[in-house]
Amino acid sequence: MESNEVNSSFFPPPPTRYRLFTNRNITLANRLVERFNDKKLSWTVFDPTLQRQELVDLTSKIAVVENDLHQIENVDLISLLKPPNLDWVRENGGWTAFGDWEPWPGKSSLASLEGMPKLYDESMERKEALQALLNTLIHSYLQLLDVLGKHGPTSMAVLNESNQGQVTSNTDQIVSHIELAAFNMHGLCNELRPRQARETLKLMMAEQAREKREKAHMILETCEKLKVKLASLKISEDQLAQFSSKPPIDNQNTQLDTKFCVETDFEQLLKVADDILNET
Repeated sequence: MESNEVNSSFFPPPPTRYRLFTNRNITLANRLVERFNDKKLSWTVFDPTLQRQELVDLTSKIAVVENDLHQIENVDLISLLKPPNLDWVRENGGWTAFGDWEPWPGKSSLASLEGMPKLYDESMERKEALQALLNTLIHSYLQLLDVLGKHGPTSMAVLNESNQGQVTSNTDQIVSHIELAAFNMHGLCNELRPRQARETLKLMMAEQAREKREKAHMILETCEKLKVKLASLKISEDQLAQFSSKPPIDNQNTQLDTKFCVETDFEQLLKVADDILNET
């Protein structure tokens, strides 16, 4: 009877330690380091009691709930600031990832071709070797189509009546050759993975640099335009002196002149705002 249980994930969940890397815990860890440095205390061995005392003193400066302190009571917060020790990987000879043991140093890129005959010369350039393997693969497919078109589909092995044994058919040989060519191409592609990663990283960094230069250029252009617009709104000293030196005729005329100046300036501001909006 088939089981009705469905596995929701093909990989085991990551370690729960990643939940500790919160902004609050990182802030508390930085404050603890500062307090230990000020008090000249060493932190070679994790001491939950000492850490809790320091955290209680920090509650007056940082909003930390009592329940939160209880959750991180047995957690070495300072260890969250330290990167993992890669020497342990070398000492142990590997590490565990998703339940699988990965040896150190890692497997060679040619590990997938171990025990298989190579259809290319080691001295060839990898690009030329991949092209040759592609031609071999296409030629083998054409041969397979020709055989299937003439003789039809055959079983993976035919029975030889004279020897009473299984003999590999022509179709099986072609299929085996196609598989071998595919495995060789797969191995060569694995050799190019580091180079592909480097070239991809170069392209990404160049694209990011180009975008930042374009944004900086746009900001500089906008600043220059704003400077020109603001300079056009400034009243020159001569105009200001001429306007202030005019004797007021009467209150009514003064109010009319002031209203006219305000309306004129307001119209200029609206015009500048419309120009900026149209340009953007």
